[in-house]
Amino acid sequence: MKNLILLFLFACLILGRCGNRHEYSGTKAIHTFTELKQQFESPPVEYKTAPFFVWHEKVSREEIDRYLEDYKARGIGGVFIHPRYGLITEYLSDEWFDLIRYTVDRCKELGMHAWLYDENSFPSGFAGGHVPAEMPESYNQGAGLTLHKLSLLPKDRSDFYLILKKQGEAFVEVGPADTSE
Repeated sequence: MKNLILLFLFACLILGRCGNRHEYSGTKAIHTFTELKQQFESPPVEYKTAPFFVWHEKVSREEIDRYLEDYKARGIGGVFIHPRYGLITEYLSDEWFDLIRYTVDRCKELGMHAWLYDENSFPSGFAGGHVPAEMPESYNQGAGLTLHKLSLLPKDRSDFYLILKKQGEAFVEVGPADTSE
């Protein structure tokens, strides 16, 4: 009985989510278990896997075609274009943007989706070195927290974002009016 209830709740969840899908994707709503079974056997592209399509070498149209056709043959629904270490094609160059456009167009032709995971290296916002090259003053200017261990609370706490004190084995936040130690 418990399994039957779980199956019923799962079906309601799936039917509810799939039933609204047509509003934004143009696909047909699901109303029966037969339709639901067909969706599991051959899901629409919106519900297929979409792995990272790692670009870490000299990117070419031939390589893009080879990968996308292989992904499509394996039932992949789309890709996240992801620049990584080792990339030889110049990041953000005219060639780069041409290859991005080519990939998006090929995905459309193949009935797949394409997204751009556009970080190219770490940290976030580094843009493959373009940000520090254009804005050297940005180096090491990210937001962050600094730990200060104090034995007494400071009188002016406006410079601090969060103040914690240890109570037993836990840490609790000290509010602005709390001056107890």
